[in-house]
Amino acid sequence: MVARSYKQTFIISIVLGFIYMMIGIILSYYYDVKPGGAIVICAVVGMAIMSIYGKVRKMGLVDGS
Repeated sequence: MVARSYKQTFIISIVLGFIYMMIGIILSYYYDVKPGGAIVICAVVGMAIMSIYGKVRKMGLVDGS
C-alpha cells in the first residue's frame, strides 16, 4: 500500500511486524491482556491506518514522495 518496490515492501513489512510485536507486548503487560490478541489488534489498527493513508494519497491530498 505504501511501498513502490518489492524490496521496500519486504523491509517495511519486517519493520512494521517488529513494531507491532513490541507495542502489543507492551500493551499486554500494562493492560493484562493476552499478547497474541494485543499484537493482532495493533496490526489491524496499523493496517487500517495504512489503508486510509493509501486512499488519501491516491486522491492527491498527500504528497507521495
